[in-house]
Amino acid sequence: MDKNQVKRFIKEQFDSILFLINIITLTIPIIKAIIFSILSFNLMFIDSFILLLFILLFFSVNTINIFLLITKRSALFPLLNMILYVLIFLILSFLNLVYIISIIFMIISIIFTVKKRNIIPKFRTRKSFYILSVIIILLITPIITHFSSSIFTISVPAHANPDFRVSFYCEFYHNNTFTDQHLIALRDHNSRIFLAINESEINNNSLALNMTRRLNAANISVYAWLLLNQSNGYWAADTNVMEFNNLVNNFINWSNDNSLEYDGIMIDSEPDYNRLNSLMYQIKSLNIFGALIDLKSQAVSTEHIIAQEEYQRIARTIQDEGFEAMVVGFPLILDDQADNDDTIQRLMGVSTMPPYNWNYSSFMIYRTTFREILTVDLGSYMIYSYGNTIKKYFSYTSSVSLSRCGVSPYNNIDQFIHDAYIVKNLGFNEVIWWEFPLFINEFGITGLNTFLDSMELSRSVSFNYSPFTLYFRLFIAIIDEIEII
Repeated sequence: MDKNQVKRFIKEQFDSILFLINIITLTIPIIKAIIFSILSFNLMFIDSFILLLFILLFFSVNTINIFLLITKRSALFPLLNMILYVLIFLILSFLNLVYIISIIFMIISIIFTVKKRNIIPKFRTRKSFYILSVIIILLITPIITHFSSSIFTISVPAHANPDFRVSFYCEFYHNNTFTDQHLIALRDHNSRIFLAINESEINNNSLALNMTRRLNAANISVYAWLLLNQSNGYWAADTNVMEFNNLVNNFINWSNDNSLEYDGIMIDSEPDYNRLNSLMYQIKSLNIFGALIDLKSQAVSTEHIIAQEEYQRIARTIQDEGFEAMVVGFPLILDDQADNDDTIQRLMGVSTMPPYNWNYSSFMIYRTTFREILTVDLGSYMIYSYGNTIKKYFSYTSSVSLSRCGVSPYNNIDQFIHDAYIVKNLGFNEVIWWEFPLFINEFGITGLNTFLDSMELSRSVSFNYSPFTLYFRLFIAIIDEIEII
């Protein structure tokens, strides 16, 4: 081609060229996230198959788009895709300002297409019907794949583990939370209690002090689950690390002064209480851009670097005082573990890992919580999928936490036992349920004995595959691949 031909081509195919540039820009983090997920998450074959199919469909759809533009056929399908990509780039631009350039390019491409192209399709030739058929196939393939994969059954074989135990978080308790029958059942099954101790409870004759003494007298292992007042953030976030440092020191002095026995101190690594509630409200009210602004402002803050160092010192202080240092966090941070960065934790405003000097960890694979946020139940497969990733990176130094008693699907004891067996059969030594008072209110002492006794047996479990789990994990992986600036 001579220069005039090149200029003519650029002039005629200006929208195609800009569209192609933007597709390449979007393809890079998607392909990286898919390859990263396949190699790092210990996924099942069906997960990998769907991801590879997604790549094929993505390339096929955009190849059709480019073909329709270059051959000057109906630009309706490419135009609809351009509008969709503008929305995607708009969301991504809140995390990385570079995507504003992509938005500008795509808008220019849309304007050029509307002015220069034929939008309304005219089915005058057999080839037009072939192209339409291909587009229809490309559109219905993901739908067929979704529903056909949902009926796929996964079986996890029985795993005999005499050391496996069921433990409980205990957050909203009162003087009569533990009866003698409860204590005997927990002791006989070697269960542990992770007792919530708010900073306001660190005083003489507090409920936490009396409850600890009762658990100590019953020879039940107790971990101190330290919490701030809600006004200070409640959970251990980047924004309140200094308050947690003071809380840990005050707690150690208080427990020593009162001769209380704790096997460990648990740090609950979650976003600031008030910030998390605000984020959840924004998401539920579909204020996506408000949520993105909050995430971006937290991610670019310098608090995270300071918090990582301080939480490492806190873990060391806990260990130096003879306690086991334990951290609990959301499974989303496993993406950071797999690619050795901290993107997701910066967005969340937490420092779960690093630091890496915790003795023990547990990840909150809370089906009920994720369903409240996403409005869809990710199913038992969520536990299996994240559990496999946890096992890959932490082996026996970690456990799985499940929730919540009395809320579907955990409003019957059978589903409790079923999902706990997934954890056991994956090879973990412990499952921790949130929380004991809710469990007792829902199922009573009979349910407690049934649950604990049943977990001493060995049995396989089966459940349906959930493509929603893969979609969610891929979305998080894509976000993790985007550099936040």
